Amino acid sequence: RGRVDLCAEVLRSALPFLRRGLLPNIYAARPADSHYGSCDAALWFALAVQRYADAGGDAGLVARELLPALAAIAQAYREGTELGLAVDAAGLLRAGREDLNATWMDARTSRGPVTPRAGLPVEIQALWYSLLAFLAEHDAKTWTVARDRAGKAFVQQFWLADGSWLADRVHDGLAVPEVRPNMLVAAA
Repeated sequence: RGRVDLCAEVLRSALPFLRRGLLPNIYAARPADSHYGSCDAALWFALAVQRYADAGGDAGLVARELLPALAAIAQAYREGTELGLAVDAAGLLRAGREDLNATWMDARTSRGPVTPRAGLPVEIQALWYSLLAFLAEHDAKTWTVARDRAGKAFVQQFWLADGSWLADRVHDGLAVPEVRPNMLVAAA
């Protein structure tokens, strides 16, 4: 709401918590005491940086500190993280495992995740594409091919033409046609 100075302070205060491309989904006073259990925390951070830049935030701060952090997130996701995150052959971001939901839908019982999210969750792909697109705006040589690949793969794998909606996720090469609010993130 017009407080770009406060937004800059919040974004900068998150930077010391960045670890191998991840940001905590539960912050503590120190990074060592924080919980790094989500692939989307860093992706939502990237979207916040984009909105900050769009709102006329300090271009120097974006260039000096925030863009390098976003590039580090994208590079770590490309290489893979301990949460089972890695970019697949098509350029999409694989997240989690059968026994670990690495998205915001992380509720579990003794039998495992309540809502399976392993594979390619739709909202994660949208956030991943958004990050790649923003990076490509600032470093076309490094990020344009990755952005275009991910965008093409997303449409091919997630659009369910027979039902005219997006799959909730793709798992083991198959679109899971469940209807969840997560597709709204991608649609937006």
